[in-house]
Amino acid sequence: MKRLRWFIAGIVWGVFSYVVHGVVNGGIFKNWYKGHEYLYRTFDSAMMIRLFILNIIMGLVVSLLYSVLYKGIPGKSIVGKGFLFGILFFLPRLVGLFFQYTLNLGPFPFPCLISEIIAIPLGGILIALIYGKEIK
Repeated sequence: MKRLRWFIAGIVWGVFSYVVHGVVNGGIFKNWYKGHEYLYRTFDSAMMIRLFILNIIMGLVVSLLYSVLYKGIPGKSIVGKGFLFGILFFLPRLVGLFFQYTLNLGPFPFPCLISEIIAIPLGGILIALIYGKEIK
């Protein structure tokens, strides 16, 4: 049962993250990227499939991290634990975005930041809801 929840939570995180990043970066902020072709390229279908697979793998890793860190995450409610886990997981990603900004010497990747702000805390809540109150 533990492995099944880990697998389902990882798949859900991966699909959710893929959809949120696609909607935010490929839909809402599509025009923002048009002025910065020298930094950001368009993706073909093979790249989109690779990104989907990488999101699923990342989801499995994040789900495994949640199962290991579950008892150490403060909070009594499942949603609160999931949100806090998402915030804690978001902080290193934020550092990575600032590092990307300093290396590119171009505009700050606001669409990436917005999609991460949406996807990671809500993904943490989804993982927490799938795992439930107790991890046995």
